Amino acid sequence: MVAAVNVLVLKGLRVLVVDDEEDSQTLLAFILEMQGAEVKTVASAESAFHLLADYQPDLLLCDIAMPDEDGYSLLQRVRSLMGHSGQIPAIAVSALAPEVSLSESLAVGFQAYVPKPVDFDELIATILRVCPSQEE
Repeated sequence: MVAAVNVLVLKGLRVLVVDDEEDSQTLLAFILEMQGAEVKTVASAESAFHLLADYQPDLLLCDIAMPDEDGYSLLQRVRSLMGHSGQIPAIAVSALAPEVSLSESLAVGFQAYVPKPVDFDELIATILRVCPSQEE
């Protein structure tokens, strides 16, 4: 679990979590909120894409393997259709084979990849690396 000394290390960070599994959404949101982040969750790429019009997150945390549209496709749409605002930092989260997922995730524009099951210390460290303005 995340060490107590890291409490609120993500204070003020706006995160959009996209994951088709409700348990994953809930757990990720809980951990991020305990670190001070403001979190919105959605269960599909389509919902995320529509929410991005109104909610401007500082970070996109996205599952790769989702029904209908995967995380790769979502990020490609965000990057191509949203112009400058499409350059939101993004971290892929997946239970797919890490060696394949990492290279493909980076190729489509994710800044990092975190395998499932998520190690929360690794996730927080990855967020701090991808969103350096969060480091104190």
